[in-house]
Amino acid sequence: MKLISSYKDRFVRKPQQEPFLYKMLKTTAKYLILVVLIIGVSVLLGWQFDIDLIKRPIPGLAAMNPLTATNFILLAASFLCVSKRYTKRGYWLALLIIVFSSVFLVGLVLNSSFQIDLVLFSKEIAADGEHNLSSRMAPNTAINFILGGAVIFLIRLGRRFDYMFQVLSVLVVTVAIFSILGYMYKVEEFYGILAYLPMSIHTAVCFFLFGVAVLLYYNDRGLMQEITSPFAGGTISRILIPLGILIPGFLGFVRLYLDWKYSFSEEFGAAMLVVSLIMILVFLIWFEAFSLNEKDEWRQRAQDEVRLTNVLLQSSIESHKDILIFSIDRDYKYLTFNSAFKDATYKAYGTSVRMGESMLDSITVDEEKQKALRSCELAMKGESTTVVDVYGELERNYFETRYHPIMNDNNEVVGVTVLSSNITERKQYEEEIQNLNKELESFSYSVAHDLRAPLRIIDGYVNILVEECCEDLNKEGQRLLDIISGNAKKMGQLIDDLLNFSKLGRLPVEKSVVNGEKLVKSILDEQLGIAGRSNIEVNLGTLEDLYCDGMLMRHVLTNLISNAIKYTNKKEMSVIEIDSKRTDASVIYWVRDNGAGFDPTYADKLFGVFQRLHKETDFEGTGVGLAIVQRIIAKHGGEVWAEAEIDKGATFYFSLPRVK
Repeated sequence: MKLISSYKDRFVRKPQQEPFLYKMLKTTAKYLILVVLIIGVSVLLGWQFDIDLIKRPIPGLAAMNPLTATNFILLAASFLCVSKRYTKRGYWLALLIIVFSSVFLVGLVLNSSFQIDLVLFSKEIAADGEHNLSSRMAPNTAINFILGGAVIFLIRLGRRFDYMFQVLSVLVVTVAIFSILGYMYKVEEFYGILAYLPMSIHTAVCFFLFGVAVLLYYNDRGLMQEITSPFAGGTISRILIPLGILIPGFLGFVRLYLDWKYSFSEEFGAAMLVVSLIMILVFLIWFEAFSLNEKDEWRQRAQDEVRLTNVLLQSSIESHKDILIFSIDRDYKYLTFNSAFKDATYKAYGTSVRMGESMLDSITVDEEKQKALRSCELAMKGESTTVVDVYGELERNYFETRYHPIMNDNNEVVGVTVLSSNITERKQYEEEIQNLNKELESFSYSVAHDLRAPLRIIDGYVNILVEECCEDLNKEGQRLLDIISGNAKKMGQLIDDLLNFSKLGRLPVEKSVVNGEKLVKSILDEQLGIAGRSNIEVNLGTLEDLYCDGMLMRHVLTNLISNAIKYTNKKEMSVIEIDSKRTDASVIYWVRDNGAGFDPTYADKLFGVFQRLHKETDFEGTGVGLAIVQRIIAKHGGEVWAEAEIDKGATFYFSLPRVK
């Protein structure tokens, strides 16, 4: 069997990035875009009110052109629209940026009299030109705007363009870094394609922020998914890439600054730069080696634990010799199985089961293959199912099969576990029992009919003797005839009760919501009318609705209420209480009376057939009624019990599961 670690990935979806990192980077990207928007608006206000510090943060160098500031506002707005799924608005804004920048480039290259920035902001640029400082848009600025507009268009064109728009974003960032380093190192060629049209420092910063914001916001795709990966490569890249940008840039600036201030020789400066880079790189390599070794040590321990878990898992499923166990992934390929399943499949279809092969290839009967497929599809939707059916081509057997979905940490269904039991013998026994029950039922009706006929004859002849020979019989003879007639009727009632008791085991339970109060009141009207007594006080509590078979529940309550009336007939005032309560899992009813009660020592005998705790001369009955009550409640999945004291009354309880 393969290691769990080797096939686990087939039903656990790998995260492409860490959730916290993913959210944090998206939030950071939004803030960066807002900074770009704020800079663009601030520069426009600086041009409007002629605030030189806002137009050019470094005195004496290039200012951000007002058209550049306008384009940055449009670029930030278009990105926000696209990220909020207002795609069409974002596209129109991006198109406007591309048009402005393209028209500017064409006018600049052709040296046309139509210069779009001079047309739109002629007064402001002319006023700034009096200081003999550059305030025109640089060609590399216009090119970057065209690239930025293309990025906006490509973002929403589907995953196949992810690498393309991220590469364009990297180009935008690269041009910006060149300009920023140019200002740091005083290299004019870095921030201006033409000496007289340089890119301003805050223009370069805005392009850098925009390119980085695009990469951070869409960090789950393209180039960025490797950097935001939770695995070792992603962790290393998140450390080394920022340091690879910052450290050389910082060391280069330090080298030039010391040269400017102390006039070191070029050889000395170059040597110091190289030594510093070597030391820092060696430290970073050591640090990453330390981190990787620590992770490898953890991974080794995890693999050892997985191997142990694998052994325990295989041992566990192999210990179930009478249960067929296997699991499959979403492609219906075997992940695990025990020897019992492998052997049963070979006996049923003559096929072999192998790890990684499709379950459907093991089933050779098309109809059975479709049945298994339907059950697995239900489990793939998150539904556990149990199916009893016949399977096999070479050897046909009944199987009870349970399909359970396998869920991953994200609560997604990634496979199915199947447990199947061969119930052929049980089915045979059930069929035999059903046949025996039918024979028993037929026998019961036959016996009942055969017993009723002589009883009716006896009772009939007794009535004839009483009516026609009454004068010839003395009192003792009449008494004996009354005893014969009464016992014949009692025997008939006993036969009817036994038949009813046997029928209950075969009656289906058809559950619905039953109004408990209406049911109890209708039974009380019926039983109080039969009793014909005026000394009965009935107290009704809050009677909850019941989820049950209405006809069978009428039988239960009729029996309990009639018993309460019967066992209180020797009291001056019969008091009967009927109430209920609701718990988290069930509804409990009880019928309490102040009658004869019973000895609680014998409470366990109450619900048996023919079990009586009182003399027949005191209270009539056959001893079957409470047995019927117990059987009906059991068929509903409930319980019945009783509490009592002699001569202080009794309370009979029953509980039923609450409706879901």
